[in-house]
Amino acid sequence: MRFIKKTASVVASLIIILALGGFVFVRNFDLNRYKSYIAETVARETGRQLVINGDAQLGISFVPTVIVNDVTFSNPSWAKNPQMVKLQRLEIKFAILPLLKKQIVVDKLILLQPEVYLETSVNGENSWDFAALAAKPQDSRKNVSQPKVKDAKAVAAVGLIARDVVLENGFVSYYDAKNNSKIQVAINEIELEIPGGDEPINLNVDAVYNGQKVTAEVEANNLNSLMNEGKADFNAKIKALKISAVLEGAVEDIMDSPRYAVVGNIHNPAGNFGAPETSLEMRVDGDTASADIDIKSLNIATNLVTGKVSADWSKAKPEIKADLSTGTFNVNSLSRNSAVAFVLPLSLIHI
Repeated sequence: MRFIKKTASVVASLIIILALGGFVFVRNFDLNRYKSYIAETVARETGRQLVINGDAQLGISFVPTVIVNDVTFSNPSWAKNPQMVKLQRLEIKFAILPLLKKQIVVDKLILLQPEVYLETSVNGENSWDFAALAAKPQDSRKNVSQPKVKDAKAVAAVGLIARDVVLENGFVSYYDAKNNSKIQVAINEIELEIPGGDEPINLNVDAVYNGQKVTAEVEANNLNSLMNEGKADFNAKIKALKISAVLEGAVEDIMDSPRYAVVGNIHNPAGNFGAPETSLEMRVDGDTASADIDIKSLNIATNLVTGKVSADWSKAKPEIKADLSTGTFNVNSLSRNSAVAFVLPLSLIHI
């Protein structure tokens, strides 16, 4: 009995000593010494400037946390805004159990007040396209064994994944210099949950565009399918600019040549954008260059239209072909201001 008590006492003492040692280590460990190294690494890999203006520190809690304040990441020199990303605070929370196995797993990534400024130049250059790294100097160290990777793209993507990513009180701006147009979106909150394994991936969006609320709830199948097979089945509920959409579909070959098939129902209420009540039931099959749309039913103020539409934007001049049909189309139903009501019999419309 005394032996058990002594053993328990020794174990408890060791735990207290380790806890105190860890506390002292965290309090005295200075992450700021690594800011210049991080900045140099980012500049070498991207050709851009990363600046950590604020402090970098380890948070003291049961969850190991790295906290970085006031971070900026530069745009290319031609961009109107010198910074592509501004971030007030970054919190990186690590999973404890993997650390005991010398594995680093980001449990949660929190970005507070991120500002993102994306631009396209008059020559069609995009600010998010980084300089080619073909000329990157090779490692001069000898006998450095490099792991063989089956799919480099998949491994790169895994390196960017955290189990839970949260953006709060953010702002995204896109400026097209060629067309002199700008899009701005205010982000209340975006949360991306990637539990890993066979657990489903969830995305929730709460934002404001042009003074109108935008919400989205998206669920996709598991990370294993995404990374190993390059495919994802998904369903989504989206409300934007008073338009609601329910979508269900699949994307394949995501890493190389994405192809998609989506079935959807879309509804626009009467008066929105000055249009009559409109509902659309459709199926879309396509890739990054073209799409085929099968319109099961397009109901415009009780006028029913069906047919097929194909679009090809891979050429210098995008092409759209449509083969639509309807029984009768009440033109007066499209406008409240029309003084005369007349009905056109349209057995087939070719555009």
